[in-house]
Amino acid sequence: MEPFLQGSLTELRELDLSSNSLYGAIPPEFGNLTNLQVLFLSNVGRCRIENLEWLSPLSHLEVLAMDGISLAKTNHWVDVILSLRKLYWLSLKGCELSQVMYPFSSFLNSSSSSIEVLSLQNNSLNSSMYRWLFPFTSNNLLSLGLSDNMLDGIPKYLGNLCSLETLSFYNNSAAVKFPDFLNNLSRCTSLSLKSLYASNNQFTGSLPDEIQKFTSLTGLSLSENQLKGTISKKLWELPNLNSLDLSENSLQGFPSSDYMSNLPDIEYIDLSSCKLGPRFPKWIQNLKNLTSIEIANTGISDTIPLKFWDSWPSQLTLLNLSSNNISGKVPDLSSNFDNNSVIDLSSNNFDGPITNVSSTVALLNLSRNKFSGGISFLCEVVHGFLVILDLSHNSLSGQIPDCLWHFKELQVLNLEHNNLSGRLPAFVGSMIKLEALDLYKNDLSEEFPVC
Repeated sequence: MEPFLQGSLTELRELDLSSNSLYGAIPPEFGNLTNLQVLFLSNVGRCRIENLEWLSPLSHLEVLAMDGISLAKTNHWVDVILSLRKLYWLSLKGCELSQVMYPFSSFLNSSSSSIEVLSLQNNSLNSSMYRWLFPFTSNNLLSLGLSDNMLDGIPKYLGNLCSLETLSFYNNSAAVKFPDFLNNLSRCTSLSLKSLYASNNQFTGSLPDEIQKFTSLTGLSLSENQLKGTISKKLWELPNLNSLDLSENSLQGFPSSDYMSNLPDIEYIDLSSCKLGPRFPKWIQNLKNLTSIEIANTGISDTIPLKFWDSWPSQLTLLNLSSNNISGKVPDLSSNFDNNSVIDLSSNNFDGPITNVSSTVALLNLSRNKFSGGISFLCEVVHGFLVILDLSHNSLSGQIPDCLWHFKELQVLNLEHNNLSGRLPAFVGSMIKLEALDLYKNDLSEEFPVC
């Protein structure tokens, strides 16, 4: 590589060597490319960097990505990065930054950083890193990625970032009270923050009234934490919220339909494993812009209003009502769904025949219910997108229709534990993408077909 870097490439503006199988130390001759504006060195095999001094001459550098390269030996790397006055995009994911002995010098220049996007995910960082993060956190910063580390909260100075729009903090291991976490963001940042991704942490406590300060928030993800108690009604007053994921918590206290009408723009909602039941949450029907609904395992023991099934014409990409105790009939699954959509009604008490299903559905899981009647409804959607079909553990009867051979995209077909009878049609050999076929515990008979 050194002859390549010693050639006549002084006018090179952009260099991308990412995702190759290079090895060895990154040569300091990169510093000869003094007009570089964009440098991508992410995931280049077994490369390592002994120091970053070669970056200093690259005064025009605006974008730098070195994901997956070990920086464990690069003392004072913070000083070098801050000397690049035009750098606005920096990604150092998985660079072993926690092993750096001296990330900055004692005479660190603390003048305002130019960085707008900073990604530090997957570095095993603990909260001692906030000492050297501070110089990067000017009011130029728009996006900060701290996920997949070992952080136990955030410092109060992050609450002073008046331009921060996105904070990624998922998969951090230490326990922290969520009200305290939110309070540290509740000054200037609360007015600018649009997206907070903080799933799979060990947040405790509830969702407090302080959430009302985050008036610009459009996306909030807090799934797989240890949040408990009643959700503050202030959450439903956020004017710009369009994506909400509170799944896998023990939250309760969802408000009335009148309150939910304050969220006219919400498109994605996942409240799985929260405590919505026992009544079916009719307020969902008020959210007319929804494209994704997940309320699995929420303690619902009720029937579903008929209006629910046609509330979002040709709009939904995901409907998950699984693992509840919902009963009654499913009148129509043909009108609400967009292309390549997912329907999961498994593990409930739905009964009666399966009638209309949308040809746009890619995954249909109606298993572990009490559906009865035949499965000829499938012949109406043979030219659709169906990839996974699970009708197992029901009371379906009749023959398996020959039309199933038309499902050219089908990869999984599970019809086990039903009362299907007659011959096994010869469609099996025509389903060229089929990976799993389960017909266990039916009444199929006659000669096994030649595939």
